[in-house]
Amino acid sequence: MPNEFSRNIQDADLTKARLLTASDGNVTSPDIDLGLNSKELFPENNEVEVLIPALTATQLASADKITILLQGGSAVTPTTSLGLSAVLTGTGSAIAQTSFRFRLPSPAPRYVNAKFTTAGTTGDMSAVSASVRLLT
Repeated sequence: MPNEFSRNIQDADLTKARLLTASDGNVTSPDIDLGLNSKELFPENNEVEVLIPALTATQLASADKITILLQGGSAVTPTTSLGLSAVLTGTGSAIAQTSFRFRLPSPAPRYVNAKFTTAGTTGDMSAVSASVRLLT
């Protein structure tokens, strides 16, 4: 659910891109470092937006799935689930650009990334980049 208090401010340093898979499997986006201020308090009311560009029916065939899972932790390359996920399922026809928004828990971990898992007889999506960005 989008955060009504988010101003949707974007920072190019807090936007990461990741090519999707060539076949079934998973890939993880680069980490977003939420930073640490002198009081060791993390900002509040942040959202992560994951944008999947338009896909053809060949790239994401009917009933094939892309599962997006947000991960976080206090060290780089976190693998702990934040309990925030979404699934994009193929319909047999082209899929328009799709975005998912996840409100980060408070307090949020310092490092956050998105794991993309493809399942089914998924076509080659290795020429397609998903983007993951922090909205404050």
